Amino acid sequence: MNRLEIKAWLEFANMMSERGKEVSREIVTIPRKTQVVDLIEWVAKARSTDPLRSFMDGIFIEDGVSGQVVVSTDGSRLHYAEIHDNTIPAGNYHYSVTKTDICLIPADSGFPNWRRVLPNNPIGRTKYKGLLWRKDTFGVVSQQVCELLREIEVNVNLQVIFDLAFGKVPIEYTVSLPKSEKGVCPDYKHALAFDAVDRHAVVMPMLRG
Repeated sequence: MNRLEIKAWLEFANMMSERGKEVSREIVTIPRKTQVVDLIEWVAKARSTDPLRSFMDGIFIEDGVSGQVVVSTDGSRLHYAEIHDNTIPAGNYHYSVTKTDICLIPADSGFPNWRRVLPNNPIGRTKYKGLLWRKDTFGVVSQQVCELLREIEVNVNLQVIFDLAFGKVPIEYTVSLPKSEKGVCPDYKHALAFDAVDRHAVVMPMLRG
């Protein structure tokens, strides 16, 4: 949503309040200087830009064990992270950024069952460790990750890999993929999993032509 849409939502909320009706959830504004914003912005990199998938154009928040889980997906990749916060009402949100704040606008639509795409057999997967970080506007991967991308017999969108980096501080990921599954028609059983201390991603590979 853009700023005009945010303004429209606020005007609608005020109008309904004046009429004595409650809006189910209020718009959430989070200052960008707070620590939790870095993770939310990283998660939001995976949100959809497809106008036909407006239910995935923001982030989904659900209550977790020791905080809340923030999720975003565009259908070919998924980012999720646990934040130590319990103040944001759970639900699906449109996502907008200003110079000073992140704005979460409640969405009426539901969100897909994101846990279905998580690898369900981590023991039977080949694992690598590697670093990802940003250098200016470009993503940089370590030699270990490069070797992994060369070894697997499927294509991976490099921009998707670069989006896993956030900031110039290297993030160490454990990258895993199924054993003896090279070259097969990919689905989420064959997806790459990227796991770091505070963030996780599932990346859908593409067949080589």
